[in-house]
Amino acid sequence: MRVFDKLAPILKHKDTAFMENNFLDEVKSKSIDELKEIALNFNLHRGALVAASKQELSNRGVELSDAEKLIIEEKKNKRRQEARESIDTNKNWNSFNVKWKTNIVDDVNAPQLYSRQVINIFSILFSVLFGGILLAINLKTVNNKKAIFPVLTFSVIYTGLMIYVLSFIPGSTTILTVAFNLLGALVLYNFFWGKYIGKEFQYRTKPFWKPLVIAIILFSLLLWAAIVGNDMERNTPANSKIPASQVEVLR
Repeated sequence: MRVFDKLAPILKHKDTAFMENNFLDEVKSKSIDELKEIALNFNLHRGALVAASKQELSNRGVELSDAEKLIIEEKKNKRRQEARESIDTNKNWNSFNVKWKTNIVDDVNAPQLYSRQVINIFSILFSVLFGGILLAINLKTVNNKKAIFPVLTFSVIYTGLMIYVLSFIPGSTTILTVAFNLLGALVLYNFFWGKYIGKEFQYRTKPFWKPLVIAIILFSLLLWAAIVGNDMERNTPANSKIPASQVEVLR
């Protein structure tokens, strides 16, 4: 993951500028109350959206009251205290020593997302494509729809390349499949999540039973189709053996 850490600063400036411009257009349609809600609950929204909301309030000549400013300052102080008492965020995001519960809260105002752990498990068990779909749903929830395309594009291409490469390897490829899925999951829940949702974004966990049922049904159908296909291939005339008695008659 050192490669991703080196690339992050290079991409950060362009990505931040793009997000800020995108949110500047979005906040123009919001009411003053909605803009204040974003400013007051800054810990539940992307930094670019919070900055754009404050800028829009300023453009409309609206200032936060002293009480509202005090609420924001108290929340900032609380976050600083929590940061001092907890393990550093970057350590919690260590790719090989993941703290899955990082940034998971019980606040009813926080959006519900499929957790990083759920995305990891789905990617390993069902393919990176499934994990990418769950992450794309999260991106829609946090209103970052522009990021859905690169996430799904990566998931589709990665899964396709994995299937293509494994098709050339004889015998059982279960271990290799899991290894490929582990690597793809690492990119999803670490790089893409950190880039498009944010390492410090707080959220509630979303129940995963519905996608789990869908994934099991789809994989059961694919397994059934594979078994039927193999049976049909074995029973074709080209693969059937002619009894020795019939061979003698033909001679």
